Amino acid sequence: VVLDATTEEILGSKSVTGIKLKRGRIIDAEIILIQAGIRPTIDLAKNANLATNRGIVVNEYLETSEKDIFAAGDCIEFKDQIFGIIPACMEQSKIVAASVLGSKNVLYQGTTPKNTLKIVGLELTSIGIIDTSKEEGGGWEILKRADKKDCCYQKLVLKDNKLKGAILFGETDMMSFVYKKMEQDVDKQELRKLLKMYLYRCSNCNTEYDEFLMDKLFNDLPDDWKCKCGASKNQFKKTLKKGNNL
Repeated sequence: VVLDATTEEILGSKSVTGIKLKRGRIIDAEIILIQAGIRPTIDLAKNANLATNRGIVVNEYLETSEKDIFAAGDCIEFKDQIFGIIPACMEQSKIVAASVLGSKNVLYQGTTPKNTLKIVGLELTSIGIIDTSKEEGGGWEILKRADKKDCCYQKLVLKDNKLKGAILFGETDMMSFVYKKMEQDVDKQELRKLLKMYLYRCSNCNTEYDEFLMDKLFNDLPDDWKCKCGASKNQFKKTLKKGNNL
């Protein structure tokens, strides 16, 4: 990670070879992704003596530091966070409308962050909490599936059986499920089906290979892989849940 640096030039003629920073350093690269981010324009709010930080500071009614002046959209800062995504603006507009009409029952709780990057016919979506190392408390569970053949990667983040976040790359079948189930209890057997992850059981010694818990899918194991009892891969039976073979 290079901080406090400005790109002066993208190098390469027919293809990218790197970037040159203003201070002279050259960083080799084969691909460059540009993410501009947002910086709210808050001059009007400052001139009106409203409380500002990175954005216009608002409370749970989206009311500014001045009574009966409300704000919404990319310009606001709520609990030290600027959202900068369309779903947040849409949600905030409803809160402001209710607040202007005098309601004290509709409160803004923040918006679950969601971003989608579309590249070369593939979609990469991240939603909610995807890095639990920055979160407090235990009870976190990560479910992952990486399939090189289908060029897809799926990661689900759960806490106490509630869906808290996800990364979806390649396959889009799960997107509607994830959007619907965010912050709700989820059935792990339902997740197992959606992730196309199975439990394989050895027909010789009943040893289980659970794709939920392993780093590799069963079919990605080497052909000469063997169970601890010596049984080969073809002696394992696929099942969706304990006790039932497919």
